Amino acid sequence: MITYFRPYNSKIADPIYKYIEITSKPIKEKEVTERDLINSPWMQRLTRIHQLQSTWWVYPGGEHSRFQHSLGVMYMASEFARQLYPSLSKVCKKYGEDIPSEEFVVETARLAGLFHDVGHGPYGHLLDFVVLKPTYNTNHEKISQKIIREKYKENIEKIIRSPKGYFRKDEKLDVEDICILLRRPESGEVESEKRWVKELRCLFSGLYSADIMDYLQRDSYYCGTPELGLIDAKRLIADSFIDENGLNLHIDSASSLKQFITSRIQMYDKVYWHKRGRACDLQIIDILADTYKLMGFKNPEKDLDNYYNLNDWYLFTTMLNWVESKDDKKREIGKIWRDLINQNLYWHEAFSYSVRFTKTLLPGTRVKSP
Repeated sequence: MITYFRPYNSKIADPIYKYIEITSKPIKEKEVTERDLINSPWMQRLTRIHQLQSTWWVYPGGEHSRFQHSLGVMYMASEFARQLYPSLSKVCKKYGEDIPSEEFVVETARLAGLFHDVGHGPYGHLLDFVVLKPTYNTNHEKISQKIIREKYKENIEKIIRSPKGYFRKDEKLDVEDICILLRRPESGEVESEKRWVKELRCLFSGLYSADIMDYLQRDSYYCGTPELGLIDAKRLIADSFIDENGLNLHIDSASSLKQFITSRIQMYDKVYWHKRGRACDLQIIDILADTYKLMGFKNPEKDLDNYYNLNDWYLFTTMLNWVESKDDKKREIGKIWRDLINQNLYWHEAFSYSVRFTKTLLPGTRVKSP
């Protein structure tokens, strides 16, 4: 029997996970769904920002976006949170603390995954390192939290279900729970009093976080180096649990964890820290601060609407226009960007050497270069 009736959930085709299920059609009046958030301006802005800041010049297939990665992290966080929920419930009950329904907890993790990179700009971590941190004492994580609070709070509170089911009637999503999952606690900071929130921070800052598990698989796939990103994410998640000491992994998955660590090392060695990609990074570092200032962008935390316009497309178009600028500084910077876009790099490898470890190094051991 063929039917044209569509369920209330949609499925997004994805090359890594095949399909990512999301809530899409409102069932109740004034309900907001995940589709509404995904189609919002700030999330769609991520379609115009490369996931790999300069590696896509080295590996032509690596053209995927922050948006695709965000959907992937939402999926991985969902799977991870659902696996951890039973053990997390036991820990909370042991300490006499309440824990929300499973669907509420899972949806909180899903939205944290979806929004974890929403504050990124072009050349994400370079922008943090060269401009945002030294000039404004901020970074993409703090900007993400501000965007969540100011642009999404009202809609997030109107979400009443995950793809698998409804919350309890008395439950309402809290943007602060989402922000706490995404930030690393700073010295003197008062953490959440909710144990379940603190324990789930491992989803985004743990050794094998949802973020890392997605980008290893996704980046290796699109760069055409799938052998470098081989990890058994399903096994790692299936053998994970929470106890009084935090996240644990069953000994049966020790080999899977070893493979995960090996894959991460290989990806950094062969992809993320490729010498040509690093040459691109150095050229960007030379001009990024002046570029940001001359484009008229200021502290994103004080002017989100202006920061919204900053993406790869806008940056490249503006820089190529600067090549013909009457302003000497803009013209100079524009030409450097043009050379970068055309891969005329002025940074090159001068020499290289390798270090071989023949035994375990004790604390205080120094390694001398040849």
